[in-house]
Amino acid sequence: MNCGSLTVLAAIQAPAVEVRQDGQLLARVSVAASAELIELGWAVRRGAHVLKYIELLPGAPWRPAAGWRGGSHTTRPVRADQTTKRYRDGQLMGNPRFLREHKPLM
Repeated sequence: MNCGSLTVLAAIQAPAVEVRQDGQLLARVSVAASAELIELGWAVRRGAHVLKYIELLPGAPWRPAAGWRGGSHTTRPVRADQTTKRYRDGQLMGNPRFLREHKPLM
């Protein structure tokens, strides 16, 4: 089975594909979305044997969804409170990309 120019093996190994322009990371998209961008002629695949990323061509009308780098709308980085003596109140604890907590419902 083939998904455009991507194989099933590539889809299993890399469920998200990086989208870059001029070497800068713009977004991560699904394998199917990356195949669609390539088929539309808006991007080219990079990597000789294994897909490393796709690169948007100049003038491609595609743009990443707003706020994709903003993280989750339901979680936030963990901040210290008065229960710990190691961190000051409000200080980020650990790596904010990985150590996250759910936002209150309202």
